[in-house]
Amino acid sequence: MSDTKSTRWSSTERFYGEEKEIEEFEIKFRKGRYKVLLEYIEPILKIKIDEDTRVLEVGCGYVPFVSILTKGNLYALDPFSIPKVPGNFRFEKTGVEDYKADAKFDLLFSLNVIDHVKNMNEAIRKISDLTMDKGYLILSLCTYNDNLSKLFFRYTNRWFDKPHPYHFDKEDFVETVQKNSDFRLIHFNDDMDKNIYPPQLTIDNFQRNFVNKKRNIYLDVLKSPSTLIRIIAIRIFTLISRKPFRPRKLYIFQKK
Repeated sequence: MSDTKSTRWSSTERFYGEEKEIEEFEIKFRKGRYKVLLEYIEPILKIKIDEDTRVLEVGCGYVPFVSILTKGNLYALDPFSIPKVPGNFRFEKTGVEDYKADAKFDLLFSLNVIDHVKNMNEAIRKISDLTMDKGYLILSLCTYNDNLSKLFFRYTNRWFDKPHPYHFDKEDFVETVQKNSDFRLIHFNDDMDKNIYPPQLTIDNFQRNFVNKKRNIYLDVLKSPSTLIRIIAIRIFTLISRKPFRPRKLYIFQKK
């Protein structure tokens, strides 16, 4: 791994390693999104989650997806965050690269975390090894819609987006996954907030009603010129491409 990637990973550790408060509004918001996502993916998957289904969530955060599941052998991993909600799952504070399982999994979830890992290729290889044949990887990730913004943030994010060591568009990301695994892409949705979630469960709504009440974005800009540059750059690239800047996309892979 390059020194640049190591430096960015250190920034990720500092950002996500800090203990954070989770309020009830955020818990309800996240669980609401998880339930909608589960309803969306169930017709796509050729298995039904029952008592014998093995499910692993990689990078579960404070509110794991597996916390909404009532059936299955459920596991969750995170190298930084300890879950703050109850659930019928077993948690281990580790990254996927270092995780040791006694058996493979039918379903793996990685929801908007894979671009935070220390080594992308190693993480994908390990996820593939943990998945049984014909098993599924359900993955969400914010990927770019145009090359210009992707390249700008890929080479400047040491200043503007430190917690994200990796930046992809759809083609880059699918190629990276397939190069390092036995997965094939079976389903893709190019904008989860637009196409899957109802308006009250979009990220924009969450930011308007929760995040901006907790902090003053104008004060953030005054404290950090890089924040202002990032906001301006996002506006410019959105105008140029006439598409959402970096929407959260859904990728469903199946192991061959």
